[in-house]
Amino acid sequence: MKKIALLFLWTVFLCCCSNVTSETAGGPGSETTNGIVAMVNGSPASYAGVALRKVDYTVNNHELENAMVQPDIYANESGSFAVDCESNGKYRLTVVHGGTAFTKVVSGSEVDNLDTIDLEPTGSVMGSVDVPDGSDFVWVGVLGMDVMVKTDSAGQFALPQLPSTDSLEVYFVRDGGHSKFTTAAVKPVAYQTEFLDLTSPEPVDDLQHIVALVDGEPAKYAMLAMRPVDYLVDSAVAENSAIVADYYANSKGTFSFELPDSGSFRLTIVHSGYAFTKIMKVEEIAKLDTVKLTAMSNMQSKVTLNTPAKFAWVGVKGFDVLVRTDGSGKYSMPLLPAGDTLELYFKRETFDSVYVTEKIVLDSGLTEFYSPVMVLADFEGDTVLGDWYFSVDKLGSSITYGKQTASGKSSDMGYPSLGVTAASAKDSVHGGVFYGKYNLIADDNAWALVGTMFESDTSWNFSELDSISFWAKGKGQIRVAFERWDSFSEMAGSAEKAASGWMDMSSTKWTRFVMKPNDLCFNSMDVANCASSWESIKKHVHQMHMFVRGGSEIYLDDVTLYGALF
Repeated sequence: MKKIALLFLWTVFLCCCSNVTSETAGGPGSETTNGIVAMVNGSPASYAGVALRKVDYTVNNHELENAMVQPDIYANESGSFAVDCESNGKYRLTVVHGGTAFTKVVSGSEVDNLDTIDLEPTGSVMGSVDVPDGSDFVWVGVLGMDVMVKTDSAGQFALPQLPSTDSLEVYFVRDGGHSKFTTAAVKPVAYQTEFLDLTSPEPVDDLQHIVALVDGEPAKYAMLAMRPVDYLVDSAVAENSAIVADYYANSKGTFSFELPDSGSFRLTIVHSGYAFTKIMKVEEIAKLDTVKLTAMSNMQSKVTLNTPAKFAWVGVKGFDVLVRTDGSGKYSMPLLPAGDTLELYFKRETFDSVYVTEKIVLDSGLTEFYSPVMVLADFEGDTVLGDWYFSVDKLGSSITYGKQTASGKSSDMGYPSLGVTAASAKDSVHGGVFYGKYNLIADDNAWALVGTMFESDTSWNFSELDSISFWAKGKGQIRVAFERWDSFSEMAGSAEKAASGWMDMSSTKWTRFVMKPNDLCFNSMDVANCASSWESIKKHVHQMHMFVRGGSEIYLDDVTLYGALF
């Protein structure tokens, strides 16, 4: 078929032109008489391809062809070529060299007068056209050129590379047809994409119509998606796009789509690095007529992996984006909409249920390096992570909180859990807080603690922890400890700990305590060794405890991790 097409092209060429001089080469490396010189940025366009077609030439055999032309001849090493055509004919001369091209409609006499031509970078044309009834697609070509592409079933098409030196006439042939049924003029621009909208106006209907704008201009062919507010991606397949489009705007930036009957949705519109997103009720969406898109942002952050995990999945509720962390829990979210609260969700590598979420707000047009923050417990009725307990040693000390009492009865982590009603108190400054009373016997090994066990069957990796903070008030002293403890390690004498020193609390004022990892110097033998205590425990943490001593009561609130997110 290609051979037949090339034979046809040569026939057209020879019929149009009285002579292509005998000195003009048929391919690279041959000699050419002085004629037209093709230049790119002041340098010869060596071996540029040259084609001359009748001005109204259309492709006879409809086959996919992305090239602008199939050259009839080639310039020589110096960019020279020569053609000699009938003076009364009208032709389109096209010269192609890499990503540059020249094209012009000329008469035969004008060809004789051409001396030097400058090739310019190419542009592209995208658009849409109505697909006639009974056709599955439409053929798209350019008069005077060999390029021929197909639309999709919706009539959308792309002409990937066209000369930017002249206006062109794009023509359309129905599937199975032989003659063009419509044409459209377009002037490609170097390095840019021009759009053609040849679709018929939508009839008056009950559809929702929204115009999307970027800097006051229509967001041509922007994408829109509506997702349920709590929508999560249901399969572990990486997707870098914020949304997979449900609808496309036309060349005027207008969307037309049918609204659901009721409910709340995240409406998101995306266009070339700009976006709009908001959670809205159907009634609110129905009132929208115009939305302004702002620059999207990149976000980089991390989540804390438990020690055996190799990675985690990260998505955003109401979006289609899903990325995978690296082995340390770090990840990058490319091009997310800015200005609205987004809720990240994390799934383990097995892609089972969500194990933690985090809310963020991104500024427009930035790359944000976001350090995660996680409130472990705020005692306002929502404990974020772990089973919290108030416990005591087995030496005879006792604790009281609310109406419950425990006296030396804990074993194998069988601590009484903190019931929110029974274990919480109200404070005029902090609202809901933990409050407990303790009575330690006179023994150096006596203790009481408030704390949480993360998971009994795994270790948590705190190697990326920046700091831990909490508010406390009470009579006595307090310290923080991260531990790797279970009944077996205690029996084997191998339990490990990285703890802070003892810190004084005020019985009248709340104090905010902040500890960095290098403040956790005390090991399981309660010996200060800052060089090794944290290093030995940081990747294998089971529990976090606040120990108290030397007093009788403890208030605790807002236990927060910085740089770690579970």
